[in-house]
Amino acid sequence: MPFSPVKPLGQVEFIALIAMLFATIAFSIDAMLPALPQIAAELSPEAPNAAQLILTSFVLGMGIGTLFAGPLSDTFGRRNVIVGGAALYCVAAFWAWSAQSLEAMLLARVVQGLKGERWRGSSVLP
Repeated sequence: MPFSPVKPLGQVEFIALIAMLFATIAFSIDAMLPALPQIAAELSPEAPNAAQLILTSFVLGMGIGTLFAGPLSDTFGRRNVIVGGAALYCVAAFWAWSAQSLEAMLLARVVQGLKGERWRGSSVLP
């Protein structure tokens, strides 16, 4: 099957997409801050300071994701990596929301960080 060319994004659409991708990363971190005391009370009442690992795990995932973002974009294409990353990010967000233990929440946040970094590392569309 021949490759069909993709219409490039206009400047306004490109700027909106890039802003959304970067804002998602900031929102992923900042939205958790007010909820940390409640998360600590529900998931780790015996060690309330352990809830802070939720932010650390997200940043850890972003750091690890940096190693894979470029090669995945080169192999599968930037658009595919962004769409796949968005889908997996949403799945990980649901997983984190429904987590019944701190460990499950931390693992979900690492996965969110991995996917978030793939969005950011692949943010320049053809």
